[in-house]
Amino acid sequence: MMRRIAATRHFPRLGWAWPRGDLDLLLRAAAHSDAAEARAAFGVWLADRVLDDATFRDHRLLAGIAARFGRAGLADLPAYPRLAGLQRQLWTRSRMAFADNLPALARLAERGVTVMLLKGGARIAAHPEAMGARLAHDLDILVPAGQVGLAIDTLHGQGWRPTTGESLFALRARAGHLRSVNFQAGRFGDIDLHRLAMGRDSQGVDAALWQGACSGAVLGQPVLYPDPAGLLATSLWHSGLDAHVHSDWIVDCAATIAKGGVDWDRALWLIGAGGGSLPALIALSYVAGPLGGAVPEAVLSALAQASPAGIARVPVMLEARPRSQWSVPVRLARGLVKQVRLARERRFDEGERPLRLRYGGRGEGAGEAGLDLLLGRIAEGVGRIRLELELAVVLPDRPRRLCLELHTATGHVARLRYTSALRPKGAVRLRLAATLALPEGAAGPLWLASRPARHLRPTATEAERESYAALPVAAVRVILTPLP
Repeated sequence: MMRRIAATRHFPRLGWAWPRGDLDLLLRAAAHSDAAEARAAFGVWLADRVLDDATFRDHRLLAGIAARFGRAGLADLPAYPRLAGLQRQLWTRSRMAFADNLPALARLAERGVTVMLLKGGARIAAHPEAMGARLAHDLDILVPAGQVGLAIDTLHGQGWRPTTGESLFALRARAGHLRSVNFQAGRFGDIDLHRLAMGRDSQGVDAALWQGACSGAVLGQPVLYPDPAGLLATSLWHSGLDAHVHSDWIVDCAATIAKGGVDWDRALWLIGAGGGSLPALIALSYVAGPLGGAVPEAVLSALAQASPAGIARVPVMLEARPRSQWSVPVRLARGLVKQVRLARERRFDEGERPLRLRYGGRGEGAGEAGLDLLLGRIAEGVGRIRLELELAVVLPDRPRRLCLELHTATGHVARLRYTSALRPKGAVRLRLAATLALPEGAAGPLWLASRPARHLRPTATEAERESYAALPVAAVRVILTPLP
């Protein structure tokens, strides 16, 4: 199997999706099972390149290489002082992120929320010595499905906000449909909260991960993390289609395999149950081949048998191929297949779909614009309403989204969206006509809230604020009709 995959890197062979060139050399230096071969690969990379030209993806691998070989292995290189400085800078940034993130984990634990680390944080929990090599500017955490609402309330109460910009009401309403949501706080705080470890059908995988979870600690904070098979399966599922935006995950996989203790039957089951056989085959064949990892031939054969064949494998290969190796046709084709996949995932994640506002021509509002508008009052016992709404808003020159939410005193009603990319800017009218179900006990005021299109950190630039800050809106016409 390995010989067939490695025979050629031309399309449509799986080797076409492997890293090559500069990225291949850096991955060999960071993760090859033979230290001498790894050091030789780094020497080849340094021979024709300078650190000033390295990308952020390269920086993350260079930090790992510096940690792997240390001063004793690299001090003879003229570039070593720069390399050591880069490692210290990135390590410091990673520790600052941990300093912002770990208090949130402690608070979740105090509230009774069970937390399992995933991805880079899980590797650090499993192998604390990896902290110097593995950068983790965010933390991915998995919580039991029944505790997602409590986790959201806890993080929000500590000042964390979803990057989507939505309110706590709206996020609570979607808690049962979310796969994950990203929270940010302060300058460096960044936590991805996961309800499911993998895809929408991964409930069985989640149960198996929780059953096999290991106990550990990160900088003194007790945490759970997956067993070696779970570490491997979750890393492959989350990053196998990311086109090597960063390549730490391949190093994580190689390190997990090198440490030993992987139950390969369990890993195959987790990968297959999560629907990730082909991305896993592409990645693990690369680990087994160019990186010299101890991946059993039987595992690769089993993944090959479980993977789609022929043209059905093309979308996965397009998404797995590193972006530094894209041609224009590959870039265009990959963009299309990725959007199709994301559209399917969004249908699952959002549950309640946003209502689309329609363009209603130019015109300024008659009333005062604001971020919160009282639209009317709901009578006792009303469970549904017909809402006819006309709004006025001044849209900036740049394309952007307008994000609105409808709420009552007891809960979320609906999200409203308008995208101005191909529409006129300036003072415009927007319209909506929709039948809405109300939350239980919704008697009282009905509010329209304008929300940011994305959470803005305190350090946000003026351009970011213009693109994402909440926009004031004015109500031109509101008709609320109770329905039986």
